[in-house]
Amino acid sequence: MLNLRRTLFFRKAVTRVHILILVVIIAICIAAMAWFTTIPSQKPSPSPAGSEDVIFRTVEGTELTVQDLLSQGKPVVIYFFTTWCPTCERDLKTLDEVYREQAGRVNVLVVSFDPSETAEQIKTYKEKRNYTWPFAEYNEDAIVKYKVVTQSSKIGISRNGEVVFSQGFGFLGTEEWRELLQQLTSS
Repeated sequence: MLNLRRTLFFRKAVTRVHILILVVIIAICIAAMAWFTTIPSQKPSPSPAGSEDVIFRTVEGTELTVQDLLSQGKPVVIYFFTTWCPTCERDLKTLDEVYREQAGRVNVLVVSFDPSETAEQIKTYKEKRNYTWPFAEYNEDAIVKYKVVTQSSKIGISRNGEVVFSQGFGFLGTEEWRELLQQLTSS
C-alpha cells in the first residue's frame, strides 16, 4: 500500500513538472511573439539619420559619411549587400537601371554586410558590374545605427537627413525602385 502511494505521488510530481515546463515554454513563445511584433515596420516614421554620422571606408580607401552625400543636396540610398547574395545581385542591377533613368538625382552608397569580405573582393565585384556608386567595407556602427539584420537591406534618407524608408531582405522590382527614388527626391 505504501509503495502504491509513493508511485501515485511520483506520477503527480512528474505531471506537475511537465505542466510547469509547458507553461514556461508557452510564456517564452508569447514573449518572443511580442518582441517580433515590435520590430519597426517596412516604412518607419521619419527619424533623423543622426548627428553622430557613421564613417564609411570605401573600397578605394577614402572615408565617407552620409552627411558628405547629403551635402550634395541629394537624398541617399544605403544598400547593405554581400558579394555572394543572388538577391543583392538582382536588386543592385535593377537599382542601377532606375538610377541611370534618374540622372543622378539621388546618391547611392553600397555597404558590405559580410565582415569576412575584403575591400579587394568588394572592389572586384563593383568593377566587374561597372557600378559608379561608392562601395564601402563592412561597418558595424552603420548596421547598429540603421538596425540592419540581413543583407539586401535598403535605407532611404531624405535631403534633410530623415530615414523615410527601411526594408530588410528582399528584391525590389523596377517600379518599386522608381517609387522609392521618387519618394526620396520629392521629400
